[in-house]
Amino acid sequence: MSSTEEQQFPVAHLRPTLDEQFSFRSDVSNNADNMALDASAKTSLQSFVATEEWFQKPLVVVVIGASGDLARKKTYPSLFELYQHGLLPKETMIWGYARTAKTHLEFRDHLHPHLTPGQIPTSSKKLKDFLELCYYHNGKSYGDNEAYAAMLGEITGMDTFNAKDANVLYYLAIPPNVFAETVATLEGMPNAVVQGKTRFVIEKPFGRDTASCQALLDGFKGLGEEMQFRLDHYLAKPMVENLATLRMANPFLENMWNHEHVESVHIRFKEPFGTQGRGGYFDQYNIIRDVLQNHLLQVLLLVAMELPSSLFDSAGDESDSFRQAKIEVLERMPPIVLEDALLGQYDGYKDDPTIKNKDTNCPTYAALRCFVNSKRWKGVPFILEAGKALDQKVVDVQVKFKNRHPFPSNMVTIEVQPKPSMTMTAHMKPLGGASGTMDVTTTNLTTDYSFDGSDDILSKPIENAYSRLLLDVLRGHQNNFVRSDELVRSWEVFTPLLHQIERDNIQPVMYEYGSSGPSSRPAFMDEMVQANMKSSL
Repeated sequence: MSSTEEQQFPVAHLRPTLDEQFSFRSDVSNNADNMALDASAKTSLQSFVATEEWFQKPLVVVVIGASGDLARKKTYPSLFELYQHGLLPKETMIWGYARTAKTHLEFRDHLHPHLTPGQIPTSSKKLKDFLELCYYHNGKSYGDNEAYAAMLGEITGMDTFNAKDANVLYYLAIPPNVFAETVATLEGMPNAVVQGKTRFVIEKPFGRDTASCQALLDGFKGLGEEMQFRLDHYLAKPMVENLATLRMANPFLENMWNHEHVESVHIRFKEPFGTQGRGGYFDQYNIIRDVLQNHLLQVLLLVAMELPSSLFDSAGDESDSFRQAKIEVLERMPPIVLEDALLGQYDGYKDDPTIKNKDTNCPTYAALRCFVNSKRWKGVPFILEAGKALDQKVVDVQVKFKNRHPFPSNMVTIEVQPKPSMTMTAHMKPLGGASGTMDVTTTNLTTDYSFDGSDDILSKPIENAYSRLLLDVLRGHQNNFVRSDELVRSWEVFTPLLHQIERDNIQPVMYEYGSSGPSSRPAFMDEMVQANMKSSL
């Protein structure tokens, strides 16, 4: 990659994309022209990947915990999507490992119903060919040395597969409490873990607090950071990935992206349903650990970070500057305090039959105010809000700008889901308005991030976050994965609050199922912004 390319497109090279489109619309009449990306700007991901060194080598994927929900609902469908797009090497084998006894054929039958999602056209031959790549081995435990040795022996003993030169990906679709024994067992086996050829995908949760996080990391200390890919699927959501690009490619936004112009940043995660039989799991973590400390914090870091000048080193390889920029934001974030928190629990939460403690104070809703004490963001409140059983399904970022009297504030809203888009409010004189007045009307300018609807699987973008992240793992790209020091520092921001909530048995405010949250929410939100505005005067 030339230095000119680096300077012009330092963020666009995060990941080549397929035929994704932007369209523009406004709620002002006669202004709804569609603006598609120029065809010359579209990149064939298959052609791009086919030139990379890893794609020329055999690949072995070992899914540990292959009989569980995560593997069959996320991991295998994601691998199948990559296979459909032609993004797995020609020589690929996928081995599942778990404790449940199954034959290869029984395991393929187990996977089959989860590999035919309605939104992706699937030919019977493609599905059959993919399933023939899938094998299975069971053991007594996730630290069963003999079982792993037998499985690896089967892999290397196949005459039709060049296992000696293969790259190996271990996907840990297992509970965190068995990470350490699994990794230790594999590390102790000859040629099971090889520098430069082996990678591990590690699923959240990454602990419950700083101490437990550090204990989990200790189980991986024998592996280099370059082998570890800690997966938070929110980092591959299209509009989350676009946060850095939107700032870099649109100077009018970046120039206002600071405390001089921004009044507040509000990051929301709202779900219209409850725990749905997962209460037993959820009650161990609560909404803060489940959503805010990872997903929403990652979004905050992308909003607040200083954009690196380049994502590549002098050799054209991916540098670590992107992840380092996120660390620098975390280092400027003080721990969140209880006075800046609103906690809630929806009526009926305790009726979930999987919840054992019927006196639980587990919050299913939380709104937290935090700060980034940097030159850019000093004094600007960042409000993280997440909840279950609320009035709508939405994940978005609302950047509210300071008003210029007598005009109202402007806002940029970046919607992550359900419909990826960016909306900007604009104020203008109403059509036919009286001259000599300062009356304005407000309109929304919306850019949709959507696909053109083609039925051709090869022309479809890879929208599934897990699939996109798995491809990043195979390519060795780590920008969309969480570094160990970033993980520890993120827990340091939340741990004091979490410990105080549990130690002092803080009671959440009850709220009605399907509402916008606790009745005190509007007053809390106003207070979190207004109090800070007064203190900055």
